[in-house]
Amino acid sequence: YATDIDYDALKVARFNAMRHEVNVKFFIGDMLKPLIDNNIKVDILVSNPPYVAKLEEVDENVYNYEPHLALEAEDGIEYYKKILKDIDKIFDDKIKLFFEIGSDQEERLTEIIEQLKYEKKYYFSRDLQGNIRYLFLELTK
Repeated sequence: YATDIDYDALKVARFNAMRHEVNVKFFIGDMLKPLIDNNIKVDILVSNPPYVAKLEEVDENVYNYEPHLALEAEDGIEYYKKILKDIDKIFDDKIKLFFEIGSDQEERLTEIIEQLKYEKKYYFSRDLQGNIRYLFLELTK
């Protein structure tokens, strides 16, 4: 399954899925809402939500070629909060989550994760430039 609020982004994703012969069901909608509305449960969630607090902090190459809707988040972590608030609605026993994150968000995301009511395992990983860039999180009910 794949969800996106941007129809054009889904068109590109659908094209890529067909090109690579991957079977994906696409839903237009905000974050987890299409999965929740269709009572879909998943074991793995991969997400690259908007995580830039201010667009002026974005590299010019990214700013010029990425839709701004895909980049900017009010406080940089609002979409992670939104996903984690509703995560229990899309999994039964266990789920693995993989996020791309901002390099300055490790501490704030750790605080949010530690408040979750689930058994949890998580770690942060660095990109090729050595910046914290990925969060791997496993939740068990």
